[in-house]
Amino acid sequence: MALLDNEELQDEVEKNRLFDTVKGEGRSVRHYLKVMVPVVAAVVIIGGGIVYFMSPGVGDEVRPPDGLADAVKAHFQDREKRAVTDAVYFLCEDFHSARVTLETRPDITARKMDDGKRLAAAAERSPGQWEITSAVDNETAPPCTRKE
Repeated sequence: MALLDNEELQDEVEKNRLFDTVKGEGRSVRHYLKVMVPVVAAVVIIGGGIVYFMSPGVGDEVRPPDGLADAVKAHFQDREKRAVTDAVYFLCEDFHSARVTLETRPDITARKMDDGKRLAAAAERSPGQWEITSAVDNETAPPCTRKE
């Protein structure tokens, strides 16, 4: 008689009980919706918060809109006959502002009349049409003040 042999007759279910697996219950669509709706809502709320807090505010440095950089360069070339060497753009409430550095001209800088720094305000009047006003920049005023 072997150690594992049992004299009692075991039925088939009892012999294979170690190999039984729990059959998975089918999940309904409602169960998946209960899980996915809060996850999707959390992702949308967090994503919206990130976009809101990362968007530029009034007075923040921004990349200029299409055509604004060219319009500022053309404005200073036409009005002052000087090329723009550097420009930093800021977002204001209803216009854009730019701190502009112009090329140095020996006839002006030798007399200490102008160091070539300007504060420009640009408002878009129609798509692609910019109205630009400029004044000497003393770098103490905030960039979103209009000087007309």
